[in-house]
Amino acid sequence: MLMLEQKMENNIFEVTMDSFSRIVFCSVLLFQHTWSLGKKRFMLFFKAFPIVKFSEALNVKHLKFCVKKELIICTRIPEQGQNCSNSLGMSTRNKIIPDESITSSSYLSSDRAPSYARLDGPRAWCSAPGDNSSYIQILLEEETLITAIETQGSRYDSIWSRRYDVWYLKRGKWILHREGLPGNENTRGVQRNKLSSPIRTRSIRIYPKDPFAVFTAPKFPCLRLELYGCTAPGK
Repeated sequence: MLMLEQKMENNIFEVTMDSFSRIVFCSVLLFQHTWSLGKKRFMLFFKAFPIVKFSEALNVKHLKFCVKKELIICTRIPEQGQNCSNSLGMSTRNKIIPDESITSSSYLSSDRAPSYARLDGPRAWCSAPGDNSSYIQILLEEETLITAIETQGSRYDSIWSRRYDVWYLKRGKWILHREGLPGNENTRGVQRNKLSSPIRTRSIRIYPKDPFAVFTAPKFPCLRLELYGCTAPGK
């Protein structure tokens, strides 16, 4: 039996065990089994020894474990739905993010500029025709955990995007987070996607894909959006 001594304080989770128990614990990680700790069950995903990242089966959490001798130390990132689902300021009702922090690869016209990409706005951002890798980019004031994204199409243009890709900036490099997230099915509805793992960044890009137009063949995507999350904890 695995004998563990645990405590949680200031988002630091510590597990103390003897050498034999540590070997058993890491073996479980390798086989990606479910480990029960008290009344909480976690799905374990092996990343690279001695660093392990895994998600809780019911309430997604993201933890990083460092194995040091007999002590396993875990720093916890705030989980979705618990103080990390605040509007980050892209909607028309909560314009925290200034217009100059919203940029794009291109835009169709001055009345479809990046600053119109706000959720529930009267217009939307639309890329220029011929931009085959169009994106909307948002620069946040500080390093942030992004836990969810909401999107809308353009009521004014009767165009929406049926899926999108998410990229984020990390140490000067753009990294793909997810491809093919479900987009919209009409111009009014809001599609909310909770991210399976929060994005820690100051800058994010949304690449709308598969545009659909009601009256004409779609030549460009249009998008409105909002981001949700919280300030990233200190390192």
